[in-house]
Amino acid sequence: MWTELGIALIIFGFLLLVMEISLPGFFIGIPATVSMALGVMAIVFQEDVNTWPVFVVSLLISGLTFAGTIKFYQTLAPPEKQLTHVTSGSSLVGKIGTLINDATHDTIEGTIRIKSEEYSARSFTDSIIPAGTKVVVVESSGVHLIVRELGDS
Repeated sequence: MWTELGIALIIFGFLLLVMEISLPGFFIGIPATVSMALGVMAIVFQEDVNTWPVFVVSLLISGLTFAGTIKFYQTLAPPEKQLTHVTSGSSLVGKIGTLINDATHDTIEGTIRIKSEEYSARSFTDSIIPAGTKVVVVESSGVHLIVRELGDS
């Protein structure tokens, strides 16, 4: 009886592994490897499967198989170090920031810091806005923000 159960678990695990190969990212390789490990244990230990020591060993082997498979997945596709985000320029209209570099009307060499993020900026008017000035974003254009001094209307 235990041999048949072991073979069934191994076949089930193998089928799950084939599904994982044909549908990558489905993450059924983890239960597949655990199923195959338990199948091998059922065949090896036969009638002793109902004893506490074999139960504890089964749990240990299943846990190690689970952890090993997850480590294997992480080597295939390591998690990203830093998630990136994209901020729409139009969502920044009305936000207040501080200029890090002078902002002119003609170039986008100005830099504005809003909270902890930095964006390129240019002046709304023809005047130069010096670094360190508090500014408000009045519009966005392409990859830069158009700003005016906070006190100006």
